Amino acid sequence: MEYQKGEIHISPKTIFWVEMPDNIKDHDKIELLKKDILLVKCSGVIQELVKLREKNSKSSAFFYNLDQILHENHIKNSEAFNFLHKIVQFIKTLSPEKTLVHTTIIDKKISELFRDEGIIYVEKNLNDKKIAESTILALIHPLFSEHNKVKRSFLRLNLLPMKYKVAISNISRGSPVIKGCLKDLSLNGMGIVLNDKNELNFFSLKNLIEIKIFIRDSILTISKAFITRVDDEKIEIGVNYDISDNSMVREDYATYLTGLIYNWIKELLEKYGHIDS
Repeated sequence: MEYQKGEIHISPKTIFWVEMPDNIKDHDKIELLKKDILLVKCSGVIQELVKLREKNSKSSAFFYNLDQILHENHIKNSEAFNFLHKIVQFIKTLSPEKTLVHTTIIDKKISELFRDEGIIYVEKNLNDKKIAESTILALIHPLFSEHNKVKRSFLRLNLLPMKYKVAISNISRGSPVIKGCLKDLSLNGMGIVLNDKNELNFFSLKNLIEIKIFIRDSILTISKAFITRVDDEKIEIGVNYDISDNSMVREDYATYLTGLIYNWIKELLEKYGHIDS
């Protein structure tokens, strides 16, 4: 599927979180994106909830912060059960099998209202970041597995004609510093266009290389990456690395690169509602 700012091969596992706790900041979201999980905050106001239908896809799941939804809609205690019954009916029309409802309310009647419909219902305070992260990671398999397997997703952000320059050193073979420009960027690698076809001779599959990327006023370094593709026709090489491995990508560099992709995806979601492969 083509987009205005690039191309997506596979969507990340996207959790649309209705009334996401405010203490989950952009840095936390970027760290989770390194693990292929994208968090998107949504409004719990009843008029806005219907917009979740636009976001439903095979790569989407939904979290509902029950306490805050009740608060945002000014629901009194005496009205809570009937209101939540309507929420359950709405979830049933969306993706009940890919939904988590969380609350600090301990009420057997309310919990049965959701659990009787097969909706995951947890009585936990997800305002605590550690509890929130552990809950998210524990639910990846039940929410996103296909044929009992969870696929790893890798996005690719096309960067040309922005032309971020790069300088490459072949650690395995030794070579002069080869210059080129960044064609695309993903969470696990990048494509690089070289300036001269003859420079492809300095690279072979599985070579270990170092890459310096010149972005705005910064120089970002990928300390270790492996050559996975050499394309004579396009004068390109493809490289792979593990963005979570500090020996390959320093933590602050990894956060910056992931942030580029994170902000790009946010723009796409605002425009298209959801992302499918």
